[in-house]
Amino acid sequence: MKKILAVLLVSTLITSLFAIPVFSEEKLLNTGDYILFGKYDKEEILWRCVGYDENGALMLADRIIMLKAYDATQYHDPDRTNASSNYWGNSDLRCWLNTREEADNIDWPFPFKPTEKRVTLHPYDSEKGFLHPDNFTDKEYGFIKEVTQKATLNVVDAGRIKEFGEEQYRFEKTNSITAEEIITGYDAAFGTNVTDRIFLLDLKQILEVSAIFGDYIRTTPTDRAKKYFLRNSDYEYFYWTRTPCVAATKQSMTYSIPSNSTSLGYSQANNGEGGVRPAFYLDLEKAHPANGDGSKENPFTLEAGKAESEGFLIRIDGTYLSTENEPVMINDRIMIPLRDVCEALQCEVGWIGETETATISKDALLIEVQINNNVIKRDNSGVKDEIKIDVPATLLESRTYIPLRAVAECFGYEVSWNDTFQTAIIDSVK
Repeated sequence: MKKILAVLLVSTLITSLFAIPVFSEEKLLNTGDYILFGKYDKEEILWRCVGYDENGALMLADRIIMLKAYDATQYHDPDRTNASSNYWGNSDLRCWLNTREEADNIDWPFPFKPTEKRVTLHPYDSEKGFLHPDNFTDKEYGFIKEVTQKATLNVVDAGRIKEFGEEQYRFEKTNSITAEEIITGYDAAFGTNVTDRIFLLDLKQILEVSAIFGDYIRTTPTDRAKKYFLRNSDYEYFYWTRTPCVAATKQSMTYSIPSNSTSLGYSQANNGEGGVRPAFYLDLEKAHPANGDGSKENPFTLEAGKAESEGFLIRIDGTYLSTENEPVMINDRIMIPLRDVCEALQCEVGWIGETETATISKDALLIEVQINNNVIKRDNSGVKDEIKIDVPATLLESRTYIPLRAVAECFGYEVSWNDTFQTAIIDSVK
């Protein structure tokens, strides 16, 4: 395998070059949260939310999940005699990642499929598409956004299909590449728009991820993927980006993120040893995270959003509240069964029957919530005050319901509302 290495920037440099916006969806799924979603080779795939942009929540596979060539060797193109294409838009890998078809029905971009003769290793012309219903159900498929993104071009493809840009996306030196050069070069580069559901990150997206997560851009293969390796695979391994390397004599090279902690590499696109670490944008208007806390050890799963759910949801520090007694809405205020919410907030509960007053305590803080009283009494280590509320606690079917926001805020939690999914989100203040 041929690889030419150039110095990759460190995250401290790139952090200053990106303004990281905060989007309203981020309260539902935080940057850094993990989800289990879909399968490949009968193994569930772990994804991580690596940021938000104009397309929404960007999800990146936590590890390399397969080895595949970027493209098969072509013979029809005089500019790539006996070589493969590094243009993402007509690559075999893009085609395979985005199809739900059986192997025999995949509409490859050219008649040259990724067969054993046309890729160096791991042919995949006889493999069903990555998005096949065996891997992603119809409902799961609907959670993946279809988005249009820029695909940079080398000079060969720019002469044919360029939609914008002024110059090749290339670097004049191989021993040092700065973040500023990559960003500037990207904005001015020849390019065209390509629409996908599943894609590979380009160099600009890689840098944005590195700005937040540093060395997380480098990774190892999954245990299942290791079976394809010809050598020791316990270490970090290189994977493809969708950015073509446009050195004048390297029109079949594609940039990759290697295992070396200080380097950026590229390799022939027909190299079947290339790692694949796919990405997609999660449609948070159709799905919401559930059944976990978003950690790597206990990732969220996805459930249908507002269109397929009834009522509203309550999420406390990443975990969705499950209760036999449904919350209710009174005068636009969420009322929650007393013991359900207090157990979730790790509070102790008492009851004074003579005055119909609930006592709720945690550490040195005690509050008293009386039925039909618009005042909450609070005692914080001897410092007492009263909080007025517009909807008092009430009894419904012999159960005490308390105002969720008022009680949670008394104990220092931050409360927000996601209208898309009718979800109340309660987070500890960090």
